[in-house]
Amino acid sequence: ATPALVISAGACGALSPDLREGQLVVPEAILLESGARYPTAPLAGYPRRGTLLTVGRVVESPSAKARLWVETGAVAVDMESAVILEWAQRRGVPAAVVRGVSDTASRAVPADLASVVEPDGRVRTMRAIGVALARPRALGDALALRRGTSAALAAVASALGTLARS
Repeated sequence: ATPALVISAGACGALSPDLREGQLVVPEAILLESGARYPTAPLAGYPRRGTLLTVGRVVESPSAKARLWVETGAVAVDMESAVILEWAQRRGVPAAVVRGVSDTASRAVPADLASVVEPDGRVRTMRAIGVALARPRALGDALALRRGTSAALAAVASALGTLARS
């Protein structure tokens, strides 16, 4: 059966300096670096604001985040939503996006930690262990990112729970 709605849910990184860890991002549209743009479906009780940029890599530095914010006007960035919205659009299914901010625009994601994340968002466990062994401070950086991701996913889970009940 064709679903009535598809929701892309998960974490995102802030591009706008106004966003804080754990804040929800429910965008009006998804933008790809190619310039393709996909509108999102409305969700009751969650006003859509701004644009979410989907990229194929982790945006590591505050300066790279600032550049993308200025160049695209997107408030946040993720690596998955465009693929999900493209899938839904090909099938004529409305799609919405609910993302939680895992890292602020001013927080860097160290390159070695960014390298452990696959394009689909999964973590490469063996590479993560290698990074921790090579750079002991990476564990502290990873824990800080984990706190932000936990706050982001808690906000998303709460929103999805509210949506499911309504």
